[in-house]
Amino acid sequence: MIAWSRLLPVSLFAIAVAACSFHARDEADAILDAAGNPEASPLQLRQLQVRDYPVTDAGAVMRAVIASLQDEGFTITGADAGLGLISATLEATATRRESRRQRRYWFAADPSARGVNRRLEASISVHAIAAGTRVRLGFVTRDVGDDGTAAADTVSDPAVYREMFSRLDRAVFYELQRL
Repeated sequence: MIAWSRLLPVSLFAIAVAACSFHARDEADAILDAAGNPEASPLQLRQLQVRDYPVTDAGAVMRAVIASLQDEGFTITGADAGLGLISATLEATATRRESRRQRRYWFAADPSARGVNRRLEASISVHAIAAGTRVRLGFVTRDVGDDGTAAADTVSDPAVYREMFSRLDRAVFYELQRL
């Protein structure tokens, strides 16, 4: 027999996370549509980068962030539980077949571009708030050409943040269920 007392909290959490996901996606699209251009202001970018979770265990959320980054192929370069900071990188080159999917997904880059090595750097903060835990994602791309030229750019594509938060929603759920 199903233990309803155990199933009810899990169901309520799943519904709350799903509601946050749909609301955040609509809100992110509305923010950029209102701006009238693909370049987001700092406030608009911050609104894309932040998600609140109704989870009081910030450590569990931090573990979920690390797990979801690793699932996407990131290398964790630093983590400080006391400060709630995580840094990670994802390396990609156009010539490596396994990185082409990652390049299209994370960078919106042309996978046929030759002579460019690209790195996606992630900086994530996780901290407790009154209603649960707040996560802020930040992504920066760094391109280095074969000729040594370099360029860096903040990722402002709402699809990137929407996709990562979608993956993070699942990871938080799994972490809380200890799956």
